[in-house]
Amino acid sequence: MRHPPSFEPGAGWEYSNTNYILVGMVIKAVTGHSWAQEVQTRIVRPLRLAHTLIPGNRPFLPRPHARDYQQFEPGGAMTDTTVAYLPFDGDADGSMISTAKDTNRFFTALAAGELLAPAQLAEMRRTVEVPADHGAPPGTRYGLGLEWTPLSCGGGYWGHSGNGFGYTAWPASDGRSAVTVSLHSRPGDENTEARQLRDVATLVDHALCSSHDEGTP
Repeated sequence: MRHPPSFEPGAGWEYSNTNYILVGMVIKAVTGHSWAQEVQTRIVRPLRLAHTLIPGNRPFLPRPHARDYQQFEPGGAMTDTTVAYLPFDGDADGSMISTAKDTNRFFTALAAGELLAPAQLAEMRRTVEVPADHGAPPGTRYGLGLEWTPLSCGGGYWGHSGNGFGYTAWPASDGRSAVTVSLHSRPGDENTEARQLRDVATLVDHALCSSHDEGTP
């Protein structure tokens, strides 16, 4: 709190892992329960997300699971970072493990208004523009933990993409259709990584636009 804010509320955008830790602390103060308990009660159980768990400090993954590989320098070796990353992405800042199927179910429910009251969902969807140098697709906007990305066929989708050592996750839902792209290797070259993310964005755009054309839920 000794540091000044980066900008006035609503006047800009900057991603902050620390903010998610603070949200977890607020949940504890308001409910008397940990954020993990509240997520289980309010989201995981009602949506029957059978393959979503909160490991806490337990440095193990349920089997079977994918493996992550990170290239730490251009042309370097691919290092297995599957388990090594777990302790660093802790507490309310992403300390959850899930599958693409469960992730699709969650974002579909959120985007369709199944999880929150209309006023709360509207607050999450109050967005600001993401700066072009962030690397997000053009036109991407950010709300309270939610990204909105325009589709080439019109409209857009909600999600929350992210990455860590050796992985990238890109979930997307327009409330009717959903797709989650899960990558388990990251290149050490910045240009190659930027191209990889552009390809993922194109894949998601194609998948959702195709589902609109076919009328597929």
